[in-house]
Parts: sequence; structure tokens; C-alpha cells
Amino acid sequence: MRLTMIGLSGALALAAPLAACSSQENGSNASDKGGGAITGGGQDQPTPDNLNDDPQNSVVPVTLPSPKPMAGFPPAFRGRWGMVVTDCDPAKGAGSNGLMVVSASSLQFRDARATLGSLAAIGSDTLTAQLNYSGGGKASQRVDRLTLVEDGKTLVRQEQNAPTSFRYSRCPA
Repeated sequence: MRLTMIGLSGALALAAPLAACSSQENGSNASDKGGGAITGGGQDQPTPDNLNDDPQNSVVPVTLPSPKPMAGFPPAFRGRWGMVVTDCDPAKGAGSNGLMVVSASSLQFRDARATLGSLAAIGSDTLTAQLNYSGGGKASQRVDRLTLVEDGKTLVRQEQNAPTSFRYSRCPA
């Protein structure tokens, strides 16, 4: 039989897993108390049954950026954007279904135009715009969120409270 000596730090390293095993055998596993367990840092922490039970965010404080009002769409958002490659074909002009042209104060589509009511920046690449849409004999107001992704090569437009979003690629100059 071979004996090996370990120091105090080695003994402590072995004791932690053994203690965790014995608490699970005694039925005190955090995952048995509802909702499962979050594992991290070598310890199990109980997951709340309802993550909305902390309206004051005392568990994980969340800081949202304050919207900053703007006068017009920044240069990074302006230009021609297409949903598919053929939308950017200059020979088609404004006749492409998926073409969106962003100017300082409006969004222009094939059959509609949205003029800017108000605009606020939420971070460096996300804007919230209150827009006045007109086209096809109809007029409406909406709030859209515009986000630049992929280093400004893609623009995502999402209507507020709508489950769908529209992805546009920047058209070549």
C-alpha cells in the first residue's frame, strides 16, 4: 500500500466536493427546492420560480441607458438599404419592393414614406423613432426601433410591440 501526503490546501480542495455530495444525499439539493439551480463559482444557488418577483432589481440591478433626443438620423443610418441584393440595383430606382432610403428626416419605401416626428438614441447603434407614415391613401403613426449591426453593414427595423423585424443590408455606393 502506498501512502501519499497532501497539504492543507489539497485537503480543503477534496473536502468541498465531498460536502456537496453529502448535502445532495441528505435531500438538501438546491434544485429540489423549485426552479432548478444555477451553478457557478463552485456553489449551487437556487433559481427563483418567477424571475419577475424582484421589481426593485435588488438581486441583479439593471441600468438602462437614458434615451438622448436627436434632430435627425445620424450619417451611419443614412443611405440606401435593401432586403435582398436586387433591391440595391440602381436600374430599378425606387421601384424595388425591399428598398428603404434613409435621409436625415425620413424613411422612403416603394409605396410609403415615413417622416420623422421625434428621434432618440439608445446607445451608439440603436435609435427609437416616432414616425408619421403615409402611402397608399393611408396615414398612421408608429414607433420603430432601428439598430445597426455587423459594423454598420446591416440595419434592423422593428415596429414597437410587433413580433417581426425587417433586416436590410447597406447598398453599395
